Amino acid sequence: MGTLYTTDAAPKLGCAGTTCTPHEVSNLSPQQIQAVRPYPDYQGITVPEHVGFANYNGIQVVVQKQVGNLNFNFNYTFGKALGIIGSAADFNWTEPSDPSNIWNNYGVLNFDRSQVFNATYSYHVGKVMHSKLAPVTNDWLISGITNVQSGGNFQGGISVAPNFNLNGYLDYGADSFTVNNQTILGTPDIAVNPTIKCGLRSNLASHQYINGNCLGVPDIGTNGPHFYPYIHGPAYIGSDLTLEKGFSLKRERDLRFRATGFNFLNHPLSSFIPTYANEVNLVLGNIAPGAGTADAKFDPTSDWGFTPFKQGRRVMQLSATISF
Repeated sequence: MGTLYTTDAAPKLGCAGTTCTPHEVSNLSPQQIQAVRPYPDYQGITVPEHVGFANYNGIQVVVQKQVGNLNFNFNYTFGKALGIIGSAADFNWTEPSDPSNIWNNYGVLNFDRSQVFNATYSYHVGKVMHSKLAPVTNDWLISGITNVQSGGNFQGGISVAPNFNLNGYLDYGADSFTVNNQTILGTPDIAVNPTIKCGLRSNLASHQYINGNCLGVPDIGTNGPHFYPYIHGPAYIGSDLTLEKGFSLKRERDLRFRATGFNFLNHPLSSFIPTYANEVNLVLGNIAPGAGTADAKFDPTSDWGFTPFKQGRRVMQLSATISF
């Protein structure tokens, strides 16, 4: 970190002064950067190491009961999945936040759901009528399942949830430069992270899950936190319901009728649109020379942190099976 801004690197990089400026660093080619690496004649040398690990801790409560024709099962889980981001432990092809310090990559994994509640139930109607309609009204089986999960962590690295990569440029007149790890950290090999200026969950609007105004650009040579406070994305709620009944036909034949409603409540799920959610846009207007990166402001037109998209709909399925 900081190699591209050292006095030893400046002459190798062709910079005019004793150290390079952010504008000069932003325009360096991969070949120039390669010249200041410890082994400039070699590119990536892969050395396998067993450094990825994960752990899960949780508690589960189960209530299961039968009352007459009613059966129900409720279970609730509270837990946390932790591990090394950017390894096989997180089950995702994400890059590590810091390849030089393994513990800077230890945090909440992308599949973690802090709270999960499931309810399954079934009810056999039995013989409710004794008239000619009894074959139609009696002996129906009603069953269903409801699942509720808290949203995943924003920093999980999945494509449909926001991450904390910076994007944009700082305009210092003729000395404007792109905001990325190369210009801020002086290396292209460590991820640059925004700084936190206020509570990320403060002053939220409708369908907003994180306040982008609370994120800023780190000063050159410094970095933001590798992991941020746990911020949950949209929760998942789903309910399925099934109604079924068997009818006895002549000559040892049977008819089984089944109607199923997936998401029968037609509950919409809030979702991020990937084109809005991938990066923090801190693209700013003219900043006076020497004003510093702290003057960078969040671009609200990016819709970053909002869930403007809804998905999910009720799906009905009807089936009839004849056995003979």
